[in-house]
Amino acid sequence: MKTATESRLVQKDKLLRILGVGFGVAVVIGGTIGVGILRSPGAVAAQLGSVWLIILVWLLGGVYALLGANYTAELATMLPKAGGDYVYARRGYGNYGGFVVGWSTWILNVLALGYMAIVFGEYAAALFAPNISNGVVVFSVSILVLLTALNWIGLRTGSETQKLSTFLKAIALLGFVVACFVFGGQSNFTNTEQTALPASGGYFASFVAFILAFQLVLGTYAGWNAVVFFCRRRPRPVAQYSALAVWRSFADYRYLPVG
Repeated sequence: MKTATESRLVQKDKLLRILGVGFGVAVVIGGTIGVGILRSPGAVAAQLGSVWLIILVWLLGGVYALLGANYTAELATMLPKAGGDYVYARRGYGNYGGFVVGWSTWILNVLALGYMAIVFGEYAAALFAPNISNGVVVFSVSILVLLTALNWIGLRTGSETQKLSTFLKAIALLGFVVACFVFGGQSNFTNTEQTALPASGGYFASFVAFILAFQLVLGTYAGWNAVVFFCRRRPRPVAQYSALAVWRSFADYRYLPVG
């Protein structure tokens, strides 16, 4: 029989299941809308040199992310536990496989946060403090401290912050696309193929360029599986993950106009 102390520890270890579909949608879309979409399109265009290849590689990236989101939704429904990819790797490959995947995921998440903070700092410093020498560092550290503090306050505060930030990012991205078409000028659209770098070196070089561009696209789409880390905090996972798979398809192809 469990003692009173053990019962309290078990009760304390339980995670509150208070995150609904709204939070899941915010994580799916917000986790994908990152700084990559501000950096990758130019590099992708430089690698491919063809409008149709550029559209194709972004479409394939969306298909890849959608398929990954579908199988992740199935795994999260069957194993609704906290830990994300670690849980599934441990179940399939044992403790060592789970450790490797969990450790790799942690490192990737830390690197991604650092990269996003630096890019945010660069844009913020250019807009608000162009004459300050350490402006990038100040803004980069400040955004990390601010987001950490908001999530430290509590789960509900972090959830509402995620919803608000996702809404603002989605509106900003949509506004950016509209502004490009409204204020871009006709010459920016008609001369696209002429200004892009042409592919040279034969089929092998073109294939390598396409693979490199595809890697950039996958990095931009990264974040489609972020919601699985919150499995233990979500009620009714079966219905919610089915809904999130639909939202995932919407989230994928909003990048096409930007790319």
